[in-house]
Order: sequence, then structure tokens, then C-alpha cells
Amino acid sequence: MCGTGCKTRRPAPKSISGWRQVVTRRVSNMTATSQTEEDEHLADIEDGCGCAEVWEHMSEQRND
Repeated sequence: MCGTGCKTRRPAPKSISGWRQVVTRRVSNMTATSQTEEDEHLADIEDGCGCAEVWEHMSEQRND
């Protein structure tokens, strides 16, 4: 942390492999349960559906 209490940031990676490591690290830090809880409202939507189907599903849930 810096003197003001903020977390210091690492410099941005300069290569694709550097970015790949950053993304992999961030994804591996995510927990499966938190991801599941956040996406629970989308459980009934089929993989690969478009935004119109998502909006329709969300609208139907609001009416219930």
C-alpha cells in the first residue's frame, strides 16, 4: 500500500503472454460459488441465446 492507504498497482503487462497470466490469475481467484450465485437469475436461459431472449426472460421474471 502507498502512504495514502491505496493499493499500489502493478504496471500493465507488455506482452500477450503477460496479459494471459494476469487473466488466468484473476479467473483462478474467482470462486465457483460466487460465480454461481451471481448468475443464478440466468439459470433458465439456454447457452448461446441472444440478447432479446435474455431481455424477454428478465422481463418475465419481473412480472412474477
